Amino acid sequence: DRFIHITDIHFWEVVTNPLRLLNKRALGNINIYLKRRHHFPMERAWTYIDYINALDIKDVIITGDFASTSTQFEFEEGVRFVQALEEGGKSITVISGNHDVYTFEAKRNKDFEKHFSQWLPDAPLPCTRQLPGGTPIVYVPTVCANFLSSKGRVSDSEIETTVTLVKSLDSPIIVAGHYPILNKTKAYDASPGRQLRNGEKLRTALG
Repeated sequence: DRFIHITDIHFWEVVTNPLRLLNKRALGNINIYLKRRHHFPMERAWTYIDYINALDIKDVIITGDFASTSTQFEFEEGVRFVQALEEGGKSITVISGNHDVYTFEAKRNKDFEKHFSQWLPDAPLPCTRQLPGGTPIVYVPTVCANFLSSKGRVSDSEIETTVTLVKSLDSPIIVAGHYPILNKTKAYDASPGRQLRNGEKLRTALG
């Protein structure tokens, strides 16, 4: 089996309606205006699609953060991105990132699920799907809405279910979630406000 893994596309929108800024989006909007819009030129997403569609690999797994502050526009752009990959012959599976549930309202209204329902795993996470060659992928839920931080969360019961699924499968197994379970590597050092709650417990359990 071969697959392409994509994450953190971060389509963005500068929100000017003050009524839409009466939540965490106010902070995110400042970040977009000062930083993210410069770091994530959205037009590059479409040339990236051309590159991906030219690869002789059919299966694509996208582990979230299509959005920046969970706006309708950002989700619609994310859907356009996935549809363009599908038109290129790719088979897509998606799960959400923390920016896809950026506000409690977006989480409560299931805005991400409404937009991406046709590409979600068939069962609630944690769950298992197989690539065409038989390689199992265990999808783990790691995202939640927060008042201020960007922390993720995986519960004890979700860890137990994940371990049960892993033990029932033959190796090799791919475990996929939005958050990394290592907070520090040579490539990055996640600040405390961006780490996965219970991440070390998940790492130990998988080990």
